[in-house]
Amino acid sequence: MKKRLFSMLCAAAVAGLTVLPVSAEQTNGAADSEPVSAPPVIQDSWSYDPDGDGLKDIFGQYFRVGGAITENYLKTDAAKDSVKKHFNSLSCKYGLDPLYTIKAVNGTDVTVDISRAASVLTFAEQNGIPVRGNSFFTIGTDQLLPEEMLLNINAQECDARIESLMKNTFSELKFQHPNLKLYSYDVCTHVTGGSSEGGFYMPGRNQWSSIYGEGNDAYIVQAFKNARKYAPRITKLYLCDDQSWEMAEDAELEVLVKKIMQEGDYIDGVSLKAAVGRETDLTAYESWLKKLSALGMDIQFAEIGVHDVGDYSGAFMIQAWKQFLAMAADCADEISCVTLGKPAVTMLIFDEGPTTLFNINSETGELTPVRAFSEITDMMKARKDQTGDANCDGVVDVADAVLVMRYVVADSEAVITEQGIQNADVDKNGNTDSEDGVNILKYIAKKITLPVTTQETRYQPTVNP
Repeated sequence: MKKRLFSMLCAAAVAGLTVLPVSAEQTNGAADSEPVSAPPVIQDSWSYDPDGDGLKDIFGQYFRVGGAITENYLKTDAAKDSVKKHFNSLSCKYGLDPLYTIKAVNGTDVTVDISRAASVLTFAEQNGIPVRGNSFFTIGTDQLLPEEMLLNINAQECDARIESLMKNTFSELKFQHPNLKLYSYDVCTHVTGGSSEGGFYMPGRNQWSSIYGEGNDAYIVQAFKNARKYAPRITKLYLCDDQSWEMAEDAELEVLVKKIMQEGDYIDGVSLKAAVGRETDLTAYESWLKKLSALGMDIQFAEIGVHDVGDYSGAFMIQAWKQFLAMAADCADEISCVTLGKPAVTMLIFDEGPTTLFNINSETGELTPVRAFSEITDMMKARKDQTGDANCDGVVDVADAVLVMRYVVADSEAVITEQGIQNADVDKNGNTDSEDGVNILKYIAKKITLPVTTQETRYQPTVNP
């Protein structure tokens, strides 16, 4: 019996899994079989409280949770405390956009003023909350840059101006906020489903093709080289894809990523600005995320929201949030951060739940969770508390994997309850077997997240209320 069990565990090791003693950090602070109050966990440089009820704590074992905020979120101490409670990453909503930071252009020198972002940056610096930065420009349109930035210049001069913008922005950030942890930065943004001939973009405002020539994206590659040159060493660089209009696979983006990669170590990942709608196919979307990850790209959601054009149903909003965040948790190996593009509204718009997860209390300024938040919390608690916990002791560790293996080989001395058998079915195929035991070991080694489910059954189509 023991030899057969040992052979199964060895098979897991041969498959590339190293089974190590489980630390308190890996078991969310639990020692042996007795759950204890856990200290804050540091996971890949972000922190969370495994016993906390903030949004960052609920998803702490999966990825950072960010908020794109302005100074309006920081007006009172109660408001600041609620931001610290829910987010372990921040970005400045508009505050670092070049449309506002560029103050003068003299030849190839660009003067930068980051004072509009000062409140958020100072708050983040003082409280040790890492920050991700905004794009320096948007591919295909100059709408988000001051008009003088691209007027009457050739390609070489334009490259020099973009380099000056980056150099002076990073210099100002370092000078004014020396203790700021600027952990990621979007170099530029590509738009899915956009057009420079109208629609989302202003017609007649696209100067890039006239400067560089139609189809020439060498300036984008050069921008990444310059960003790497001036960004802090800890700062990872991302190509942002704005999918506000079409949340789907973007073949053009993949081609651009590969071009940048061919030039050297200049890009770390892809960030996404996306809005989940009724037509969003999350199963297909997950496949695309894994394709990007296979290229070596880390994935961050720079802004995420939910929209439903013409029919803002609270029931739909709640379901959409739950489905997206469940998908993101399942893709935790690919995703390192999910940022709420609009964390809160100042009033409740819908009886059953708005497009955001919070309201802002009109008196205290603090973030107040709405119904969608509560349902997401319940969903993630069920996921955390049961899946993989074969011996029902409140934690998932090597003991669970061993118990599953003993159950599979019909060890008469193995004691497992019906609930434990259900919990051990981590691939949710209705059968607890040796594959489940191996997957529990992989989870302990932080190779995968639980539950492990097939794409065919993971997401159910959104039900129209």
